[in-house]
This record gives sequence, C-alpha cells and structure tokens, in this order.
Amino acid sequence: MEQKLGRYLDSLRKSIQQDLAFKDIYDISDAIKYALKAEDLHKMIPPATTTPGDSSSKSIATSSGITCYHCKEVGHRASKCLKKKRVGLTQDDNESIDPLAEEDDTRLLPPDESRYPMFVIHRSLITPVPAADPNKWL
Repeated sequence: MEQKLGRYLDSLRKSIQQDLAFKDIYDISDAIKYALKAEDLHKMIPPATTTPGDSSSKSIATSSGITCYHCKEVGHRASKCLKKKRVGLTQDDNESIDPLAEEDDTRLLPPDESRYPMFVIHRSLITPVPAADPNKWL
C-alpha cells in the first residue's frame, strides 16, 4: 500500500508535491483529496506577469546559473571542477608517522595528583552562592 501511495505522490506535479509534503497522508484517499485541493488552489492563483518596463531593471539569469567557487567559471560546481588541484595521497612505508607532529606548541605533562584539586576549585567557583550567607559553602 505504501508503494502505491509513494508512486502516486511521485507522479504529481512538483508544486503539488510541495504542498502535500506538509500534510499527514496515511492512505491513497487522503493523498487524492489533498492533491485535488492543492490543484484547485493553484488554478485560482493567476500566473505572475511582467510588464515590458520591468524587464530592463531586472537582471536576466543564465540557463546554467551554476558558478564554480573554485575557478569562478559558469557551468559547473566546485566539486566537478577540472581546474581544481587534485592531491593524491600515497603510503610511504619508509617514513614513520608522528601523530603529535602538528601539535608542536603543546606539551604533554604526566598526571600530577596535586593538580586535580584545581578542577574541584574551578567547579566550586562557578556554582551559585546563596544570597543569605556567602561564606557557607567554604
């Protein structure tokens, strides 16, 4: 039953599909009912018309309005750009990989038990203090 409903919804015009996307449709009869209402609604809305004077002030979009963000040429996307540098990664068995090579400015310190109370102190500094007795938490 769901396949039949899905095929029916896919066969509708895109504008009607968009209207039905926000409806709770459980069976084919609901889909037909909502589709007929949407079609009647679209018939009542007149198509937008332009006057000849308006066309000079508006820019005309090209048929392939997709612009590549990499090479700034029209007609393709950056993911399909042929001018984009392709980097091929290969594995070199002779080279050792240091996982911390990029983190030169960080130092790893051994755990020090004297440092742990700082976390507790930090946590207690951000806890709310009751207004009646501010020294009560000490």
